Amino acid sequence: MEIINFTESENDSSVESIYYSCKSETASVIEGNNINAPIYELDKASSLAVDEMYLEGIAGVTQNPEMVHTIEPYSISISNVDFSNSLGGTEPNIYMEFQKMHIECERLDLEYPLKCRESFAEYSKNEDIQSDNQLGNCWQNIDVQTLFDNKYLDLKDYLISLSKNTSVIHTKLDLVISNIIKPIGISMLSNGNLVIGERGFRNSVGIFNPATGDRITVLESEREFFNASDMVTLPNGNLVVRDDLGLQLFDCDGLFINAISLFGVEKLNGVCYGIKCDKEGNLVTINTNPNGEWDCITRQGETDVLVIDVAKNMIVEKIELSQIITEPLKSKCRFLECDGDKIYTVDLGLNQVYVINRPDASVKKIGRTGFGPGQFRDAAGIAVDSAGNIVVSDAGNNRLQVFDSNRNFIGFVKLDYQISRPSGIYLDKHGKFLYILNLKGNSLVKLAILKV
Repeated sequence: MEIINFTESENDSSVESIYYSCKSETASVIEGNNINAPIYELDKASSLAVDEMYLEGIAGVTQNPEMVHTIEPYSISISNVDFSNSLGGTEPNIYMEFQKMHIECERLDLEYPLKCRESFAEYSKNEDIQSDNQLGNCWQNIDVQTLFDNKYLDLKDYLISLSKNTSVIHTKLDLVISNIIKPIGISMLSNGNLVIGERGFRNSVGIFNPATGDRITVLESEREFFNASDMVTLPNGNLVVRDDLGLQLFDCDGLFINAISLFGVEKLNGVCYGIKCDKEGNLVTINTNPNGEWDCITRQGETDVLVIDVAKNMIVEKIELSQIITEPLKSKCRFLECDGDKIYTVDLGLNQVYVINRPDASVKKIGRTGFGPGQFRDAAGIAVDSAGNIVVSDAGNNRLQVFDSNRNFIGFVKLDYQISRPSGIYLDKHGKFLYILNLKGNSLVKLAILKV
């Protein structure tokens, strides 16, 4: 495999997510001035408890990563940490316990701390309260893990062993949206609404309410969609939709902005499949050149993964899979996922998942053709949880398989609803829901992930 970088990458100070990691006795999760932020302690049972809790400066948590840069006056800090019983040895390492957790903060009311002081001062006059010390016994110890539970999803926590060789994740049917004709692509907008592509006679892309299943609107652009099969929400809330004619950009309300046309001599004029967003906010897609276009960035008969800077309309990275794909005539790379430095490419034709590690340009594979655990018949949609566990749609076997971050098969998703050729899937880590597009059943199935 060859990775070609077209521009020098630099760290952007306005990152979309602040990842939580501690290697020293005092660490700041979010840089900025500390305004009486919560102080946490790690006890000998390796749980985090609140030692002091001052709510000034903490206005809320959201999934919208573009708001992180608005929180500079605020911070959450850690101090007085007892590592005598820390995990894995004496070196402080909270990251082992909270791998890949992150905090994302919403737009804050900058006058909130002042309002708190004024309200408390007025209350003090009436109730004769003289100091914070009188409130010391009111603070309740809590497990800091609960602060992250609404954001962190490790599917291993939901696995139940049925026998020596079989484990499952239990689910409960929450919603079925019928009359969606041949759905394949699905994504979630920043407001929580679903975007679904239909490849049937409608050839449309619609926005749906995930609670009621109602169709809110249908996307329209300068041309009709042709086999729209994937879409992704960018960090700024805009939406990119892929069909057989190219990539199109829409705003968060589904209004058309423009077609994505890249600068440069070599063009994105092949056929792309699968689109996702990396941690820098770049677009990641699979590109092919079946018709032998001479000016296409991908050579005829080959498959590349491209990383696109949408703001600059340019390709910044090209990952060639020609040395990875063993049988190019059978290969059909159609689905994609991106998680941190890893890109997961699903080859429906060869029934494999290619796990691409971008920093060292290595590739590892999952699966082969078959009916058993870890084997696929038409591998399709893919999703990754907060801990790096992988869910893959096994379309031909009408099931969903789960693998751990080391690519080992660990179980199945147990369904209480019959599916017929599952295609695209979406894992809602915040709400603990799994969305499955039922291709032959012409529907969407929403499942709640259960702890039994």
